[in-house]
Amino acid sequence: MYRMAKIEVYSMGSERCQTLIEQANQLACSKCSIVVHDMRKEQASPESENKAKEFGLTSFPAVVMNGKAYQEEGLRNLLKSFQRRDSKHRAT
Repeated sequence: MYRMAKIEVYSMGSERCQTLIEQANQLACSKCSIVVHDMRKEQASPESENKAKEFGLTSFPAVVMNGKAYQEEGLRNLLKSFQRRDSKHRAT
């Protein structure tokens, strides 16, 4: 069983970012909360910009899950771990 997670996706609107948003929605449990922060210059809210700075996010897409930031390699590893967990869950 999954534990509830707070997932924040920081996006620049690219195809890669959109794919990540779709993956997060597919992998999240029904009790998980997902928030998408649009980081495009004309769209980004001051709150989103401040949160990205607090987490030290320097490139996008990025994910913050339960307060821990994931970018690049860490993000790929996070998604792989969810996919493995989902496969095991479906097999049982």
